[in-house]
Amino acid sequence: MIEAATSGAKVLHNRSVSVAKRNNIRIVVKNSGNNVYGSLVESKEPSTRESCSQDKVETSSIQFISKIDNMTKISIIGEMIMQNKELLSIVFNKAKELNIIIYMISFSELALNILVDTNNAVKLMGELSDILILK
Repeated sequence: MIEAATSGAKVLHNRSVSVAKRNNIRIVVKNSGNNVYGSLVESKEPSTRESCSQDKVETSSIQFISKIDNMTKISIIGEMIMQNKELLSIVFNKAKELNIIIYMISFSELALNILVDTNNAVKLMGELSDILILK
C-alpha cells in the first residue's frame, strides 16, 4: 500500500500508511458515498510493538533550529506542480546561473516554494517569470 500511495494512488496518503504500519494500526478504506464495509489495510507481519499510545501515535524530537535573517519566500503557483518535472530543473538552473543560493524548497500539487536571500529575490523572480509565464 505504501508503494501504491507513493506512486500516486489517490486513495491513501503515503504518510498515513507509513505511520499506520510503524504503529500497527489497521486502516479501513471506505467509499464516502455509501456505508459498505470497504477494504482493510493491515500489516501481514506480527507487530513488534505491544500497543500504540492512545493520545500520541507519533512523536518527534527537534534536532536543531536555524534562523537566517533577510529571507524571502518565492511561490510559484499552478496546477499539477508536483507532476511538472521540468519546473525544478528550470528553477535550480536559473538560480545556479545567477549564483543564487536556494536555502529551502517545498512543494505540493499547487505550489512550489523556495527560500532565497531578500537581496536576490527580485532578480530571481524576474528571470523565472520571463521563462515560466506565457505571454
